[in-house]
Amino acid sequence: MDKEEFNKIDLEKQLEYVNKQLKNGESLRNIGKNIRVDPKTIRTRFSGIGYELDKESKQYIKNILSDSRPGKIESEYKQTKVLENNLKINKTIPDLLNNIDNKEKLIDKHEENIHIVPADKKADDIAAKIKNYGENVGSVKSESITNNDPNDKYKKNTNILDDEKILDLLNKYDDIKAVLKWFNEQNNVELKPIELEINVNKLTGGIKTTTVRTYKDVWNNFRKFSDQYKIFKSMDLVSMALIEYMEKYK
Repeated sequence: MDKEEFNKIDLEKQLEYVNKQLKNGESLRNIGKNIRVDPKTIRTRFSGIGYELDKESKQYIKNILSDSRPGKIESEYKQTKVLENNLKINKTIPDLLNNIDNKEKLIDKHEENIHIVPADKKADDIAAKIKNYGENVGSVKSESITNNDPNDKYKKNTNILDDEKILDLLNKYDDIKAVLKWFNEQNNVELKPIELEINVNKLTGGIKTTTVRTYKDVWNNFRKFSDQYKIFKSMDLVSMALIEYMEKYK
């Protein structure tokens, strides 16, 4: 017998089956394991109809304190399940009502803080604020010019400076935007490495042998530099360096 078959038969048949297995030497744990039903479930079912396990006989027998009769086993079991369900319902309903009541209070609290403003009213308020801002700016400028109080002069002038800066930025918006666009474009410019070139057209005249005094470190660095460009003569590198220096600072 498996769990499905065991649960389909009435409690009297379940009781007979379990007692028979116990009589054959099986333990309640093994019986539950074989039919895949928790032993606690079996004990609860039989206890609900007044049957307890007798340790000496190892059989489920009628509890003498119960007035249930064999013919009423099934009805008593059903009554027990109904009672359990009623207890669950009685416990659940107050919780549901309490949750509903709390949600209604929360909704009421939010509604108190919600103020619906018509679209026309919003537009009028915004226009009024802009108008007041303009009037306040003009008022501050006027007061700063006419007010001779030395203690209040710097405060007024500071307000004017802030407003004038804002207006100046607004007037120069297109220029600022163009500068930012140019700056962003510079980041995308691909930088090409500078290649060393010798302009032979500038190397004119005969070769002049002369002695020029220079510093040791400078000369050593130049030698290292010229080793990187062995395709050019040292004389040409020195000549081009002198020409570019003179053209730059002439």
